[in-house]
Amino acid sequence: VELRSAMSCELVNEVFIPLRPGKADIGTLSKMNEVIEKAKVYNESMIGKIILNQCRSVGKQIALHNSIAYIEKLEYMQIMKTRIFNRIAFEYALEDSLIVVESEKRDMQAMKKYQLEKYIPKASLEMKELYLEITNEEFFIEDSLWAKILIKMTL
Repeated sequence: VELRSAMSCELVNEVFIPLRPGKADIGTLSKMNEVIEKAKVYNESMIGKIILNQCRSVGKQIALHNSIAYIEKLEYMQIMKTRIFNRIAFEYALEDSLIVVESEKRDMQAMKKYQLEKYIPKASLEMKELYLEITNEEFFIEDSLWAKILIKMTL
């Protein structure tokens, strides 16, 4: 009830739906598409935005490609460009009760120079890209050195 009420509000024009590529999560989208369709009666601008989350970073991408093909057929859904991959950095951050940007920053501060030169904080970069795509604003980071590292790696 709360979801439908919020989606009917004219101030809300997007609902973000994190989704893991695969049959289990994809199976819920037809119902969600119907919910959005009903909300559009009260809020014409409502659209569902799918965030593909926990994507495989290695191996076959069949589930990802099949999921994208299915989502593209749904009338009231759009796939966001940013993909969040299933990275160990997210698990480490969760174990330490940190967000991944804090966790990777801490890990990089502990690295030797030769390790740091090769390391790419991919999970943090993905979060930065997702934030930018959702808000159209740059990800604010207080630590200027860490900000420079992330900016450099996105260029």
